[in-house]
Amino acid sequence: MSPPPPGRVVIQAAGANGAPAFSVVSDPERPIEVLDPNGALIGTYESDQEAARTEARRVTASPLSGLKRAVGLGHAMPRVFYLLRDASGQRLCGICWEQKQQGRKGHRWVPTNADFTDANGVQIARLNYLRATKAEYTLKIEYRLSEPLRTLVLATPLAFALGRS
Repeated sequence: MSPPPPGRVVIQAAGANGAPAFSVVSDPERPIEVLDPNGALIGTYESDQEAARTEARRVTASPLSGLKRAVGLGHAMPRVFYLLRDASGQRLCGICWEQKQQGRKGHRWVPTNADFTDANGVQIARLNYLRATKAEYTLKIEYRLSEPLRTLVLATPLAFALGRS
């Protein structure tokens, strides 16, 4: 296997038996991709700009947002939204990452958890960070998910970590 091009990062996940399960590929020019062991595209993890715009409007329209800024109660950090799409580009799942301020002066935003919802708005999984600084988390899948959604949900923590780096 030849080395990846500069700027490209590949993380391979394996099953309990050591056999490759999937790879997560970060390339600065493309959405984060999840590939099967043969290199075929399973789907993508990408920013949901439409949900982000809706959230920004909601936060700024809040009756308390101006008051909080005026008295210096901190900055409102909107949640961060992503999508899981299958290989054909069809939206399979929305992901809403919640964050909190961390650090001595609260300058860093770190994820606290993420809700995964299907096209009908039903929660299908939840990721809770135990220690965001060490990337320790639990992922609870609510239902038996069909492929490719199951693999994409399992790949999401790796995709999120690659997207932040």
